[in-house]
Amino acid sequence: MSQDHTVALFVGPPGAGKGSLSGFCRRSLGWEQLSTGDLLRKCISEGSELGKQIDFIIKSGKLVSDELINSMVEQWLIESCGQGMRGVILDGYPRTVAQAKSLCEFVEKSLKGSRLKVVRFLVEDTVAVERISARFVCTNKDCQAVYSGLKNSAMKPREDMKCAQCGEQIGKRQDDKESVVKDRLITYRRHEKDLLDFYRDRGNQIIECDAAQPLDELFNEFKTLMNIR
Repeated sequence: MSQDHTVALFVGPPGAGKGSLSGFCRRSLGWEQLSTGDLLRKCISEGSELGKQIDFIIKSGKLVSDELINSMVEQWLIESCGQGMRGVILDGYPRTVAQAKSLCEFVEKSLKGSRLKVVRFLVEDTVAVERISARFVCTNKDCQAVYSGLKNSAMKPREDMKCAQCGEQIGKRQDDKESVVKDRLITYRRHEKDLLDFYRDRGNQIIECDAAQPLDELFNEFKTLMNIR
């Protein structure tokens, strides 16, 4: 497969705005987004054998193996890029150096001509915690639109708490509680440096965005840094 794609790797802690910016890119640029968390939740909800296996692993308190995650992502990339998508965003993947190495090798081998871009979201942990604690998400597994209860947010939910995009109910995720978010941030920061060092060592430019700014300004900065007209 040899097409001219941009594969953007969004690197940043929970609450940095990766999912929100991805939504802007989908609507304004026609790009596609993959969130491994959404992919796993959808797989579980479909009740397939793979979904049951993943559900059992997660409920057992274990991590889904890199091999399984890598395989799911690679299949998604082949399908998305095969449909002529000009840009795809990976949100929340790779999480580890082992996953990053596998992805880079796959892109070089199977997605020839693709441009791999690493986009780092810079935001303080206090801001990330505040954002996630006020976050609402569409319960439709095929939608997953994100809304915010923060006072000055441009993505406030409707009064009826229905999704503006698909009409389904929106609600809170169980893992968006403040105490859980703080633990997730500690885990993320533990792996972030190794991941960024891996990309730098292989010669990938790290494009850094100020993720604390309003979403529309973040989107404009992203387009400028990515040289998108």
